[in-house]
Amino acid sequence: MIEITYQRSKREIAALLLRQQFLRPRFAAAILVGILCSAYLINPKDTTFYRAIGVGLLSCVVLLPVLVVFAVFRQARSHWATAPATLRITESGLAHEAAGVKTEMGWEVFRDWSETRDYFLLNYSKLSFTAMMIPKRAFSSEQLEVFIQYLQRIGATPPKISV
Repeated sequence: MIEITYQRSKREIAALLLRQQFLRPRFAAAILVGILCSAYLINPKDTTFYRAIGVGLLSCVVLLPVLVVFAVFRQARSHWATAPATLRITESGLAHEAAGVKTEMGWEVFRDWSETRDYFLLNYSKLSFTAMMIPKRAFSSEQLEVFIQYLQRIGATPPKISV
């Protein structure tokens, strides 16, 4: 069993979540498709009805990134996100405790994982917009080796991502 403690700042949570959201290929593709569809529908040759749909779609495409930024900063300001946390890593999974809330998850809960220069990101599902962010600074070198062995149960070692 490995036990680590750490505390994340609002700034690092917001920066990591924003980069993670805006660098997702699906997010960029959705914005691009929305812009292209809007441009097609706003075409002056079309009727007013289609133009109105195009303007509405374009408005949604513009508002989506704003709403994502708002949601990320709201999450980063929450007490549980910045509270001191304890993570217990065992053969069966993870037990995370922060702000008086304890959550236990088996390894099968996680779809895959990735790492940045400073964090391990454990992804719950393809539809999830967030991942469990575990700072590497919380591990000793021996603990880090054991943790990576546990992570390889989820999947093979992924390439590092620059986030």
